[in-house]
Amino acid sequence: MKLLERAISLALKHNSVLISEEVPHRDEKLIWECQEGHQWEDTYGYMRTAFRCKECMIQKKSKERIALAQKMAAEHNGMCLSEEMLYSKEGTLEWKCEKNHIWKSSFYSVKNGSWCPTCAIKGRGPNSKKWTIESLQKLAESRGGNMLSSEYIDQYLHLKWECEHGHQWNAALNDVRNGSWCPLCRKVSLEQVQEAAAVHKGKCLSTSWKNVKDKLLWECENGHQFKKRYNEVKSGFWCQECKKDENLLNAQRKAIELGGKCLSDKYEHSNNKLHWECEHGHTWESRYHSVMAGHWCYVCSRKNYKGRGKLKPRYTIHDMNKIVEKYGGECLSDEYQNATEKLTWRCAEGHVFERNLKNIRRKRWCSECKKMNRNIEPIEVENTSPKKLKFTIEDMQNFAKQYGGECLSTEYLGQRNKLTWKCANGHTWERSLNETRRGYWCTTCKKEEKKKAKL
Repeated sequence: MKLLERAISLALKHNSVLISEEVPHRDEKLIWECQEGHQWEDTYGYMRTAFRCKECMIQKKSKERIALAQKMAAEHNGMCLSEEMLYSKEGTLEWKCEKNHIWKSSFYSVKNGSWCPTCAIKGRGPNSKKWTIESLQKLAESRGGNMLSSEYIDQYLHLKWECEHGHQWNAALNDVRNGSWCPLCRKVSLEQVQEAAAVHKGKCLSTSWKNVKDKLLWECENGHQFKKRYNEVKSGFWCQECKKDENLLNAQRKAIELGGKCLSDKYEHSNNKLHWECEHGHTWESRYHSVMAGHWCYVCSRKNYKGRGKLKPRYTIHDMNKIVEKYGGECLSDEYQNATEKLTWRCAEGHVFERNLKNIRRKRWCSECKKMNRNIEPIEVENTSPKKLKFTIEDMQNFAKQYGGECLSTEYLGQRNKLTWKCANGHTWERSLNETRRGYWCTTCKKEEKKKAKL
């Protein structure tokens, strides 16, 4: 089915119509129309996951909020006179108390416990304070400005203010009472910027900016120029080029302290690895912060673990031979470094190969013997504690019976080891218990069912 047909079918399924005549791809915005006649743009991919008209959702939410507003008003023995709710900071509802006083207030103001301002004034004592236009004007004058709004509803709604320099902005009474004032006058002065640069023995080359979020041009004492926000410089961040030189110098000092040297001649950033060399000539790559924390040559740390306080390797060559001697194999290497370092092995048939301990523990032994279909017993590391298997081969037989089949294997070695299965139609295959428990059974039967369904 073409994408256009799918989109049309999707719209009809939700009692809507697709207005667009072409659907180039699923991420292209299309025009849709709901049964109420509202039109909007959205992609087919999004509408497939959540088909909904935004206007209908707003209307539905508005009705739910108005119903909740009526319920809140009834708790105060009053009522909400508004029939719809606007979702904005300036959106207010009209209320009526039991004394027939009518006023406007926000939904959240009433939800937070506020009610009729007239009744509240009458119920207060002679020394109680109620904000009026006059008192708000006095508050603005105390800051050297003016309050330009002609109506005050409550402390949550925005009022229009003007500072002594003529800047105008909107802010709630609560914000102004808490010390907030003109956002433009809060702009940092040139003197403050130069003072911040002087702390780092540098200077600011910018002469104008809109606000503290703008990036300014700075110059350090070494002549490097860079851009940073004022707040970043004030917090201690300065020239990155100088920081790189300083970090490289610290790296070289730390390497000398540990008896080696840093071979890198450039420091980019903390995620880049630097080249190092120890006193015995071993070279490797490691991050700056790793070495500064005390981590040094891993080869020396294994060889001289007693002198450096490092951990001794978990296994030795003697352990390697113990692992394979009962299976007729041996380890030909002279030294064990770690589980990922390749060692040389020889199997019972004389095949020599290289493999690390990690793979040996995963039961990956001689590949030549595997090609010859030799029955090699699984190799287990003697040092590890034996694990008790959760299931047995009898459990596998019972599990296969649920599908009308049987398990042909004679031994169960774990959930990841492959077993041989046989379905009711005689098809055989190999699969681990983990995969089989996820619902994977006979693939041959599944293919035959698909072919029959197409006919």
